[in-house]
Amino acid sequence: MNVSDVLIYMAIIGNGDDIYVTYSLSDGAPPTRTVLTYSGQYHIAIWSSRLSVWVVVSMWSAECNRYGHCGPYGYCDKTVVPIPTCKCLDGFEPANKEEWTSGKFLAGCRRKELLHGCTSNYLAMLGMKSPDKFALVGGGRSTSEECLAECNRNCSCVGYVHRNVSSGSFGGAATMCLLWAGDLIDTGKLREPGGETLYLRLAGKRRKSNAVRIMLPVLISSFFAVICISLAWLKCKGKNKNCRRHKNIRLDGMSTSEELGRDEAPHDQDFPFVRLEEIFLVTHNFSEACNIGQGGFGKVYKGLLGGQEVAIKRLSRDSQQGTKEFRNEVILIAKLQHRNLVRLLGCCDEGGEKLLIYEYLPNKSLDATLFDDSRKLLLDWEKRFSIIKGVARGLLYLHEDSRFTIIHRDLKAGNVLLDAYMKPKIADFGMARIIGDNQQNENTQRVVGT
Repeated sequence: MNVSDVLIYMAIIGNGDDIYVTYSLSDGAPPTRTVLTYSGQYHIAIWSSRLSVWVVVSMWSAECNRYGHCGPYGYCDKTVVPIPTCKCLDGFEPANKEEWTSGKFLAGCRRKELLHGCTSNYLAMLGMKSPDKFALVGGGRSTSEECLAECNRNCSCVGYVHRNVSSGSFGGAATMCLLWAGDLIDTGKLREPGGETLYLRLAGKRRKSNAVRIMLPVLISSFFAVICISLAWLKCKGKNKNCRRHKNIRLDGMSTSEELGRDEAPHDQDFPFVRLEEIFLVTHNFSEACNIGQGGFGKVYKGLLGGQEVAIKRLSRDSQQGTKEFRNEVILIAKLQHRNLVRLLGCCDEGGEKLLIYEYLPNKSLDATLFDDSRKLLLDWEKRFSIIKGVARGLLYLHEDSRFTIIHRDLKAGNVLLDAYMKPKIADFGMARIIGDNQQNENTQRVVGT
């Protein structure tokens, strides 16, 4: 029998709760099979008794169905015929234009304009497949306005979907809100009909105004600022002794004279402190929707502080890392500047809370990528070798090129973070030790690290 004589009958069956595809063959057809290859292609093959091999008679690509194929904030446009392709969500651009042009999409996309605080607009994208890792809000009767309000209450919310469910296990018509507080992963634009409306959060447009509208708020703000500064100066002058003592506690308390030396200039130890109420605001009172990770020290939350995405490390009260490790990390990272070391942007030691505020790195820790079956595909040999070299550069800086000779003492894959370009940054300096320039060895007093 010739291959062209074989007919394959396919049927799509749906019963409300389930949907599946069946196929049958014409009379006298040889054995036939369907194969999903490692590269993401579907093959239909027919057995040739003459050649004793499986002959592929049809194939089509399923690249768009691979998890996270287009990277963060990228989506696969299945409306493009004949071959679907990756595009950036509206308001975003390729994170690595060179790789994107060559057909490598894993780095995904980045915002053209950063969000300014909680002020934003929402763009409705129709016919979309909902991204992964959403937070479900609402008890089955949520309105679109309630979904919008819920997203507005959380400054880390990057988008939402108002979903209608009319059948299945929900037992009738129901509505719910799907919210995203992290990167939008594994989304796509579907062929009509189908898909949902994704409301994407974009930076709010700044209105153009005339000179009067600009100058009036500036003059009023300046007037009040001068009054506040004058009152603060008078108050501090009247309590000069108390002010000096408070400053010493804040600065000198964040370091140890044995390690940093008593001759350090006070301004070298100054560091941005963030008020606890601000952190409550950007994390929605440490909402689980903002939680992006957890370790032996406690939980990590994502937020938007001063228009910048940040990761906020909250030290648990029963953590093995205590006040000494907290202060150690603050003073060390504040003095270290290297592209392969994580940047500490601020800290908070208030109300019994100990919080460290870092730059947000979207690809999380190295171990989360290495040991995840879907994410490890992001690491080809070239990227792995680049990560190895980056970690080595960071260690060389710590050991030989920084102001102090520093031994990390807890270097592992979980303490190496990856930025949007998969560049490594060494993190977690709670266990680090400073040694003198002329020291050749150092004895530890206890077992530390993992």
